[in-house]
Amino acid sequence: MKPAIFKALLHFMYTDSLPSMDSLSDDENKEAIKHLLVAADRYDMERMKLMCESILARSLDVDCVADTLALADQYHCNKLKDACIEFINSSNTVADVQASRGYPHLKRAHPSVFVEIWERTTKSRKIYLRCGKLGFPQTSLLAASVPIATHRALDSLSTRSIPEASRATHVFKVAGYRLQKGLDQGEFVRSATFSVGGFDWCVRYYPHGHKGGRDQVSVYLELQSMKRWLNIYLRLQTGMGWNV
Repeated sequence: MKPAIFKALLHFMYTDSLPSMDSLSDDENKEAIKHLLVAADRYDMERMKLMCESILARSLDVDCVADTLALADQYHCNKLKDACIEFINSSNTVADVQASRGYPHLKRAHPSVFVEIWERTTKSRKIYLRCGKLGFPQTSLLAASVPIATHRALDSLSTRSIPEASRATHVFKVAGYRLQKGLDQGEFVRSATFSVGGFDWCVRYYPHGHKGGRDQVSVYLELQSMKRWLNIYLRLQTGMGWNV
């Protein structure tokens, strides 16, 4: 931790306020607030973390929004993440965001956020309308893109939503396999939490298997946000190029 950040952290602990940063440039101020947010997360200072989120949300621009979104996703800053996604969706400068310095890192290290961006960008969905009192034959189908609020208000129509499949990529790299030989059967290593389709997930990796003999490896996909059964299609690839 940089001395200036540690000093600002102590200032907040004694005064319950952030120190003045008028002497810093805009870019330096943003970087300092990001470091303070990381420190607040590390030491469980929730009020300070929320204040940093608010400051960063008010200072978003096309050059910094990708970096800020990656930071928000890494440290579970939901309000800041929402502000970043809203900024990207509401602006006409998506190409400029993609050309920013932080965009490649966001794309590589936080692929799950693109699912959230896509879901919020979709303002209408395809539904099939079975015509009732509109004068069309009962057997005819009309395909249209209708806002959700509109199709709920049409009592004379029966509707059926066509859900979109959520797709995402999560890289869980298991390094130092020899160091995991000390784990017993049934003990596992859990990946970081990632979001797909509005749900929180993680991967559980058992170096010596979950059940059965020790000469096997078990991998589980765990749904953390709720308890229910879902249809999931997985493609696992080993380092030797085998698909499982």
